[in-house]
Amino acid sequence: MATFTINFMKAFAPAIEAGTKTSTIRKERADGRRPKAGDTLKLYTGLRTSGTRLLLATPATAVHGVQIDCEERSIVVDGQLLGVAEKVALAKQDGFTCLEDLYGYFQEAHQGQLEGWMVEWEKPAQGGL
Repeated sequence: MATFTINFMKAFAPAIEAGTKTSTIRKERADGRRPKAGDTLKLYTGLRTSGTRLLLATPATAVHGVQIDCEERSIVVDGQLLGVAEKVALAKQDGFTCLEDLYGYFQEAHQGQLEGWMVEWEKPAQGGL
C-alpha cells in the first residue's frame, strides 16, 4: 500500500478534523498517480511552511474519477452524471456549505473545468489523531 500526502487550505482544516469533510477532489497529476482504496492518506495543512500540521492519517476508502464543468453546472463521477441532490451531497461531503460554493471554488482554482479524481475517507474517531 502506498502513502499519499495531501495538503489543504487552512479553511478546510476544521471540517477535516470534525469529520464533516470526508473527501477531496483533485486534478489529475502529471505522473498519473492517484490513491487506491486502502492506501494511507496523510492530510496536512500548511505543507512546506513552518506552520505544517498533520490533520489526519487515515486509509482511503474509495477513489472515483471526476469531471466538473462549472459553465454547464455538471459533475460526472465514474461516468455517471449526478443529479442535483447528488451534487449537493457531494459538495457537503467535500467541505462546501452549498453547491454554488463548490462551483465557485472550481471556477476560481481550475478555470471552471476539472478532470481528476475524488478520494474518500472515514470520519475520524472522536479525539482526532
